[in-house]
Amino acid sequence: MAQSRVVSGARSVLAFVGVVALVLTYLIVTGQNPLPGIGKGFTDALGRFRSLSDPQTAWTQRLDDQPTSVTVAGQAVVFGTRTGAEVRDARDGRVLWTRAAPWTAVAGDGASAMVVVGKGRDSGYDVVDPVSGAVRWRDAGLGVWTYRDALLSLACPAGRDCALSSRSIADGRTGWTVGLPAGARLLAGAHPSTGNLPPLLGLPVDGRITVVNTANGGRPRDEASSATTRVAVVGGRIIRSSTARTEGHCRYTVEGRDAASGRQLWRREGYDLGTVSGAGCDQRRDPAGAQRVLVATRGDNRPVILSTTDGRELWAGAPGESVVVVDDRDAVVRSGDSIALVGLDGGGTRWAKPAPGDVALTPYAVVVTDPASGRLVAYGRSGGAALAEVESQASVLGAGPNGLILARGRTVGLLKFRADP
Repeated sequence: MAQSRVVSGARSVLAFVGVVALVLTYLIVTGQNPLPGIGKGFTDALGRFRSLSDPQTAWTQRLDDQPTSVTVAGQAVVFGTRTGAEVRDARDGRVLWTRAAPWTAVAGDGASAMVVVGKGRDSGYDVVDPVSGAVRWRDAGLGVWTYRDALLSLACPAGRDCALSSRSIADGRTGWTVGLPAGARLLAGAHPSTGNLPPLLGLPVDGRITVVNTANGGRPRDEASSATTRVAVVGGRIIRSSTARTEGHCRYTVEGRDAASGRQLWRREGYDLGTVSGAGCDQRRDPAGAQRVLVATRGDNRPVILSTTDGRELWAGAPGESVVVVDDRDAVVRSGDSIALVGLDGGGTRWAKPAPGDVALTPYAVVVTDPASGRLVAYGRSGGAALAEVESQASVLGAGPNGLILARGRTVGLLKFRADP
């Protein structure tokens, strides 16, 4: 009898759980409460579970697969997923088109942007209108570098050397073409960038850095790194960071060289670009920075930002401060639980805010997310006004001129700015 009562009780619990699951499923799918007697509190709690933020996003949709990237291209929001591209209307989130693809990138900016979707190994790629999904042009290339103002395409015919070409984003017309060793085949796939085409491109091929002049397709030189010297191509300069071990310490030297002649243009002693890892002075990481700036630590432990053009200090901080993120316009500097946006045009502070949590710098806003408090704030870059301030545990997947794209799992939505950035 006791065993019978236990079995009966277990069945009752399972039946109750099943009813609750059905109610939850109905609420999630329809947004309506089939049992008004449950109470407003339960419905409100479910609403918070379903939404990405409070106040809610302008729209919320569920993707077919987990998003890995997002780009706002005019009236389209292009989601790159693990299995392809899923493009939605920026106004309401409805599906515009989807496509299976091994990789996805966006070339161009705003309404003139195009979506580049791969077609499989050695099968080329299509360049697609983001709104209509129509193919504008296609190519047999196996890799692309995409920018706001350019598209570079890599072709590697079987058994032959490779070639890198500049292509018109709109119609695929070829500008310049430069030959590369066959080892460049390992660079297949998408190499997306949110910035403009840099004056020089450094491609890792066969253990060396192949330098390409993106204005004319010239290939002025190849450079080689070593255990104690790290070579990077940044802002139209070849940057060489060298280390030497002296009395148990690493001694750092940074220099900028002209790509055409290899001539040294500037040299700095005692500036650590953060390229060293491990117990020794071996350099295994690329330097941090943007197209025309480098982040470094000076010999007196002060963080600095250097110009790649002439090596001068564009900004110098105090001990204990750190550069969180930087682009070619500004840097976000942290000191304790506060951040400051520093302008690189003169090194002055644009604004400062208390900001515990993680920080991201987008072209439109500085975004602070604090998982501990569940708060998300987007500050305008020019004056620091709060463009959006919500409760949210979602992650910020990307940004556009009108707001942020939030994501939690496969659920995505647009959090609109309350004012112009």
